[in-house]
Amino acid sequence: MKFTRRPASPADREFARNAHHRAYHDVVVRQFGNWDGALQDEFFHGDWAGAKFEILLWDDVPCGYVSIEERADCIHVRELVVVP
Repeated sequence: MKFTRRPASPADREFARNAHHRAYHDVVVRQFGNWDGALQDEFFHGDWAGAKFEILLWDDVPCGYVSIEERADCIHVRELVVVP
């Protein structure tokens, strides 16, 4: 079994949105009491448009996404989402 990453493309957007919703659903419900799909779509689309992402692959099958920023003083993992 092999773990790899590749740059995300516009064709990955729907996979990533679905992964975002699956990964965050339970956390949002526990913390805020309800899931507002339209609001979560706004959060996802705003975030996805504002950063560079890579698709995480396990044996060439997409299993999540990540955004890593190399800054002058650190490497910042901006977001890491793995499909539950």
